[in-house]
Amino acid sequence: MSFAKNAILDTEAFSTSTMRRTEQMASKAGMVQIAQKVGVSVSTVSYAFSGRRKVSPETKRRILEAAKELNYPVPSSSFEKRQRANIVAVSAPIHSYSSLNGYSAFFFETLSALRKRGYDLLLCASEDDEVDRIARENLADGVVLMDVRENDPRALSAESVNLPVVSIGLPNGPSGPVGGPAGGASYKRLFCIDLDFISAAKIAIQHAASVGRTHILFIAGWEQAYKEGANYLVRFRKALQRHALQYSIALDIIYKLARSADLVDLIREKLAQNPDISGIIAQTDTETAPLIYKTVQSDVESGAMGLVVVGCYGRFNTAGMRVDEIPLEPRAACQRAAEVLDARISGDLSSSGKIELITPNYLDRGTFRAA
Repeated sequence: MSFAKNAILDTEAFSTSTMRRTEQMASKAGMVQIAQKVGVSVSTVSYAFSGRRKVSPETKRRILEAAKELNYPVPSSSFEKRQRANIVAVSAPIHSYSSLNGYSAFFFETLSALRKRGYDLLLCASEDDEVDRIARENLADGVVLMDVRENDPRALSAESVNLPVVSIGLPNGPSGPVGGPAGGASYKRLFCIDLDFISAAKIAIQHAASVGRTHILFIAGWEQAYKEGANYLVRFRKALQRHALQYSIALDIIYKLARSADLVDLIREKLAQNPDISGIIAQTDTETAPLIYKTVQSDVESGAMGLVVVGCYGRFNTAGMRVDEIPLEPRAACQRAAEVLDARISGDLSSSGKIELITPNYLDRGTFRAA
């Protein structure tokens, strides 16, 4: 992988040029009006426009909104024309609960899709102010966000930086959750794509109900991931609970444990305590799914226990393990993200603020059938 360092713009020259334009703008009464409306200093407004110094994403957003209300021309109201470096930054923080296989699947699909469009990749593994830093230092032509959380500061930064940003994953909008049954305000500039995890949960519960399963064990991911707001995990769990209630299905939840033996013991203990459990929905990774299958294999094969795996890649269809799945779609998500980002870099902003959800597919292999 080439990072094409020689292709990166002279940051100091770019910043100096931008600052000079900003200083000229500062003499106008409009700059003072913006500062008064937002309740900040004129210099803060200047820095928000130029990117010369760090301004918090929330303050920058308010400044840009005030500028638009006052019909004040600002550089970031549309992406400035500048020399392209043909580099895209992938902002993919690695968390304690990150799955190596899941991480690599999305990263390499993104890499492949962007390379076909002539871009090199710059991998950034930090978070919080990462998008601001990439824009401020002019490191890339655009940014792809991965592994986003519910309340992700990178997504908020995407609203105010002079840089195209797309998200593989659905963070909360500035005013709360988006994409749910009740809707919600989305971002004005950030484009998001993800699997429709709310629909995936509904499909799983509907299938369980259709074959007469009335008590389900949900084997979830790392509990810490939910506490930290891993967006797709939280959305699926909430939707699963809501639809289970709607279909009068009892739902027990356990979380992944570090030691495989401990998880096996927990599953067996839960099933022994609740003999009415007749189905398992496991939102898990490719390492843990076979372990779950082996633990309940005899009951699954006899039809006493139903099993569906959510969140892997549709590959559990071999003689050794043939299981119902609702798979992730990393190729579709990453190719679409690359397509949209390339268009935005070229000046097509028609995707601004849009959310695209990939329809989930239930792969029925006979492991969640009527008893």
